[in-house]
Amino acid sequence: MVEPINYGGDMNKRVGGKWSFCSNSISGSIIYLVIIFMAILAVIPVSMRFLTVSRQSTQSQINQVVQAQNVARAGLTEAVSWFRRQAVQPVRSQSDPTLFPYPDAAFSPKNTGDPTTSDTIDESTGLVKEFQLSETKNLWARFEIKRQPDPNLNPLDPHAVHDVTDKRIEGSTAGEGLAWYLESAGYVFRRRNPSIPFNQAPNEIVGHARVGTEIRRLALTLPANSAVIINNRSNAAIQTNGRVAGGNNIGLAYYSGSSGPSVSGSGAKVSGSPNTFDIDGAAAFGTIISQQIFGVSQNELKLMADIAVDNLADLPPDYPSLAVVYINGNATFDATRRLRGGGILYVKGNLTLEGASNTLFSGCIFVTGNAVIRGPALISGVLIVEGSLTMNGSGDVAEVDYDNPILNSVRQQVAQYRENKAMYYVFSALNQ
Repeated sequence: MVEPINYGGDMNKRVGGKWSFCSNSISGSIIYLVIIFMAILAVIPVSMRFLTVSRQSTQSQINQVVQAQNVARAGLTEAVSWFRRQAVQPVRSQSDPTLFPYPDAAFSPKNTGDPTTSDTIDESTGLVKEFQLSETKNLWARFEIKRQPDPNLNPLDPHAVHDVTDKRIEGSTAGEGLAWYLESAGYVFRRRNPSIPFNQAPNEIVGHARVGTEIRRLALTLPANSAVIINNRSNAAIQTNGRVAGGNNIGLAYYSGSSGPSVSGSGAKVSGSPNTFDIDGAAAFGTIISQQIFGVSQNELKLMADIAVDNLADLPPDYPSLAVVYINGNATFDATRRLRGGGILYVKGNLTLEGASNTLFSGCIFVTGNAVIRGPALISGVLIVEGSLTMNGSGDVAEVDYDNPILNSVRQQVAQYRENKAMYYVFSALNQ
């Protein structure tokens, strides 16, 4: 009989003439494993608690950073509002070189000592405001839009407000105030001692972010003060009850066309002083250029619009009374979708105004394609058409009136400083 090999220790032994394995070592191993398992079980709750606390802490930090971004964004909104509120428009240093000796100096928020009328709580820094976020956690918010220091005494601060007119508008210079770069720093901090600065202990910054953008003024510079402006006068058909009224200004202005406009049918009329006018003279053949009218490119205008849609169905049910609306495609207004509002309407395509629309619009309508206007319709301001124009009021009058006071109102209230959404940046989102 072959006996089992003993590898050492007391692994096995002979009992009653037979070999039997010893349980001492196995029992010890089991006890050891049980101890390890119990230790692991004891550690799991601690680990889970640690992970939970860590996750909550991370989430809290993320929330505070997001809050800081929102605070910084609120600062940009306040800065744009500041520019729009200024009595002198555009906000430009060239308006008073003595008061504003360098191009960026016109951005100068004031502290009057009265919180209800002051632009800022820290005039030396720029546009600065603080407000409480949470009473229970003693969280406060602060945004800063910094003034640019005098470049004759200090280097340019890349995080401060800067007049970029010369970089954005061909032929213009810094200091004209037509385009500005704005940057806002947002802070979320624990305000433990209000008598000392927000960034000094025991106060504690828990969230910080910086965002920036550019603002531009829209122009509304017409090549001629005229009720209707069209590339080719031969493409204008003023039919029954169609009326173009320039009043003391031009009725219909054009760049080319051997004859026209075509005026036919009862009540059809083009009137003004003069009735028609060649914008660049008989020997020249220019063209309508939207950028020269609005001061920005077509794409920039889209990004600066209050409403920009690809489909007419995406417009709000009630057309705005005073806004910039950009429609990227053909647009037909009728009984289900009426054009009754004002501002600037830019149609990249064809525009059709059906009689059932009962059109009533105050401001500027720009059409890159063809325009068809059926009465009843009244457009007060200016209608600019690159393609053909057909006006027919067989059901009622279809009329375009040149109205300079309305256009000036649009310039003041709609063509004011607007954010260029293509220039919006989030520079950082940092805990400090």
